Amino acid sequence: MAQRTRARAWWVRLHLWLGLTAGAVFALLGVTGSVLVFDHELDALLHPSMFASGAESRALASGAAIDAAEGALPDGQRVAWLSWPNEARDVFRAYGGPPDDRFGRLITVDPASGELLGVRAGDSGLLRFIYDLHFQLQLGTGGQTVVGIVGVLMLISFGSGLYLWWPRKGHWRNGLTVRRGARPQRRDFDLHRVTGIYGVALLLVMSGTGIFMALPDYTEPVVEVFSPITPRIGTIASNGSGGAADINVDAAVAIARDHLPGATVTGVGLPREQAGTYRVALSEPAHPRDSAGRSYVRVDRHTGAVRTTRTWADMTAADRFLDWQLPLHNGEAFGLIGRLIVFVTGLLPLALLVTGFLIWRHKRRAARLRRHQVP
Repeated sequence: MAQRTRARAWWVRLHLWLGLTAGAVFALLGVTGSVLVFDHELDALLHPSMFASGAESRALASGAAIDAAEGALPDGQRVAWLSWPNEARDVFRAYGGPPDDRFGRLITVDPASGELLGVRAGDSGLLRFIYDLHFQLQLGTGGQTVVGIVGVLMLISFGSGLYLWWPRKGHWRNGLTVRRGARPQRRDFDLHRVTGIYGVALLLVMSGTGIFMALPDYTEPVVEVFSPITPRIGTIASNGSGGAADINVDAAVAIARDHLPGATVTGVGLPREQAGTYRVALSEPAHPRDSAGRSYVRVDRHTGAVRTTRTWADMTAADRFLDWQLPLHNGEAFGLIGRLIVFVTGLLPLALLVTGFLIWRHKRRAARLRRHQVP
């Protein structure tokens, strides 16, 4: 019995200090993640002139959108990537700049009229700051590693919390409800336990998917033990000749659509320098993420031949597992309901941090009172 009591006290201390240290960072990641669930909507709200399409039609072709965007760039700079509208009133988003900073500028174009809506630095703005804070803690690539480590520590915290929560036989109701009229100490304790137990499954998913994305050098080798990961394809040289493209971007998009019928175009990458292909990104019905397709067709810039493809049917189990991580993490895999669930889940770590701090403060005050009462 004494050994069990000492073990429980050790787990309490571990859970406390993980919660007040790594848990504080996790709360920050949770709140910023909740904001990013609706990043496009918030971006449009903060910058209405850049993202307000005048009509629901998407009659404008990719080539015309690129021409409009490149008209806003200085001489010598080109568009590298064009994201297609993914909702009825969304806009074309073009990213371009000089050769050494191909995504330095974001340019938006109305999909109906071809009107240039706005231009800004691609890595600027409040939401970009929040994104870097969420993914890297504003610490660069080293911050990404810290985020992954925090995720691992929180898995330990969740495990210790589940162990400490586990009720004795016949006392399950106490672990699932908040007592009415209880003293502040008991109320905060119950709130902490109930928030944790009802949210633990979702928090495990958020932490797990975050770890896989933040620490790919460590997680992908583990995944490859069970299934091979298809290597990423770099630059592909053209089979044709000459510097300029013989087919334009709209022809390349049409070829990709014909090659992968039923898929929706989500973006197209333009060939630059030694690259010899257009990279047309598409979203297939089976894929969990609609806004940014993970399938692609690479079309030769000179001959129009399909050089390589990546489709859902061709993906290995490991490819599919890794492709699910982001849509699960941001809720996109399950539409608006999924995004709302993730939004609420992102606020749970803050609630756990606050209630955990209050429990710690109550215990500190009680210990201080006991010391003062000792003669």
